[in-house]
Amino acid sequence: ALCMILGFLRTLPPQRVRTDYVGLVLLSLMIVGLQLTLDQGNELDWFSSWELIVLATVAVTAAIAFFWRGISLGERNIVNLGLFRDLNFTACAILVAILGSVFLGLLVINPRMTVELLGWDVQTAGLVLGMGGMVGMSASLLSGHLSKFISIRPLLISGALIMAVGW
Repeated sequence: ALCMILGFLRTLPPQRVRTDYVGLVLLSLMIVGLQLTLDQGNELDWFSSWELIVLATVAVTAAIAFFWRGISLGERNIVNLGLFRDLNFTACAILVAILGSVFLGLLVINPRMTVELLGWDVQTAGLVLGMGGMVGMSASLLSGHLSKFISIRPLLISGALIMAVGW
């Protein structure tokens, strides 16, 4: 593959790419402020703590500035917000965000549930959940090879049914 890439791809002259560093800093402040607020909320008693009030204020201010800057700059922004005009892209982005949130929640809750509620020892819980991760990784590798022979739609439907059944 490397020989074919080197042999058939033509080299393009390097292009100068401008990075919107202000937009990148605003996006980072928004995400870090929100993440720290949500992470430390229970421990610091939410908005009775001045640290969380400052973090939430920084996150909201950075979010407003980021979106205002994104609308005013258009395609030159670090994130092209014009992509969200396409309904399919917007729907997929929302669904991926929801799915990622659910999977992250399960990733955090499952180990505690198996140890505290089911009474398993930590090693057994790690082995069981590790095997689940191995099955998921193997299925993702296998689905790439299966897509050569079977259409994507039946693969997606069968994967959703397997997850719904709970295998």
